[in-house]
Amino acid sequence: MNVVFSDIRQLATGFSPEARLFCIWIIFVILNVTAFTMFGIDKQRSRNGQWRIREDTLLSMAFLGGWLGAYAGRSYFRHKTRKQPFGAKLVAVSVANVGIVGGLTIFTLVS
Repeated sequence: MNVVFSDIRQLATGFSPEARLFCIWIIFVILNVTAFTMFGIDKQRSRNGQWRIREDTLLSMAFLGGWLGAYAGRSYFRHKTRKQPFGAKLVAVSVANVGIVGGLTIFTLVS
């Protein structure tokens, strides 16, 4: 495992802190657009009685960085708004992700 992190660190040191931060934010945008889209697809599938996207998959996408897109998709499509266990899990995942993104941002700017 240390070998993987060492390789990533070596790769990342070739870029300026601003370039690394830009890459992180691009990934963040992609994840959020994907999460938003997944909520729309799941809502459409629920209306049509088709196979659905698992809640764990939606929450995983939010945890990986798509929490803002998940909230936007949930609100825009009015999807999973009455499911309290899901809502509580989404809040927990979002709080964890904000901490992770904040930590990565600070780490990127400091190193």
